Amino acid sequence: MTKKMIIKRAAVILLCLVLVPFFVLYVWSSGIIHKKYKIPLTEIAVPTDSVEVAEGKRLASIAHCGGCHGSDFTGRVVVRIKNEFKFVAPNITKIIPEYTASELERLLKHGIKKNGESVYFMPCFSFHELKDESVARIIAYLKTIAPAPSYPDLPSSIVFYPLGRLHIIQGKLPHMADIIDHDSKDKYVPRDSSQVALGQYIAMSTCTSCHGLDLKGEQGFSPDLVIATAYTPDQFMHLIKTGEGGLGRKKLRLMSETAKNFLSALREEEINAVYAYLRSMHTKQP
Repeated sequence: MTKKMIIKRAAVILLCLVLVPFFVLYVWSSGIIHKKYKIPLTEIAVPTDSVEVAEGKRLASIAHCGGCHGSDFTGRVVVRIKNEFKFVAPNITKIIPEYTASELERLLKHGIKKNGESVYFMPCFSFHELKDESVARIIAYLKTIAPAPSYPDLPSSIVFYPLGRLHIIQGKLPHMADIIDHDSKDKYVPRDSSQVALGQYIAMSTCTSCHGLDLKGEQGFSPDLVIATAYTPDQFMHLIKTGEGGLGRKKLRLMSETAKNFLSALREEEINAVYAYLRSMHTKQP
């Protein structure tokens, strides 16, 4: 065997040693990404009158759908993490017409797309806690949105890079469908007319999308909502309605934007109820 042949074979072996692990990584992670879920569809009565549709628009704002999908719902790249993923919120104006009301209900409350696959990152664990009639109103509103063109070069879905695919295999980037307790229903729907019960329902169906399932915050991203108890009721109302923080800070990064553009749709009695619930959580802590 000549020296040239030895070098050529060594190069082929080296190339295989590099490419095979990436191939295995891609195939393995793709199998997880495209996993199918068998969550049955639920019949849902979607209202059509203008009052209900308007309420659906308000509820969609509170759910801050536009925070990820854009104010016109035509999609955007929400965040890029180098070597891990590009989180794309797609153009839902084109997707919604392809879904039936029952399929939209399953998507919102269970995180399952039309093809049976799960979404990533969409906070369906929050929407899962919404009352059925609230989901129906949101769907009624979404169905009124006319399809619009996507922005140039916007990917149609999330893009995973090698490190992100490794994290998928390791279980560090779970499907939304694996986070939700699909058997639970109306867990936080108020059982009485108390202010705290209403506040818990709103907090668990809205605030959890950023502040975590226990409202204790996400490290490096959002704070423990116990911080809200340092606000007076008037300061808290001002924060939600204007996005201007208290405690010496006017701008609160994402919270200021979310409050001003979306959470401000909450009614005063709803904001007061959330504040009462957060105060009650604080008093229960040891």
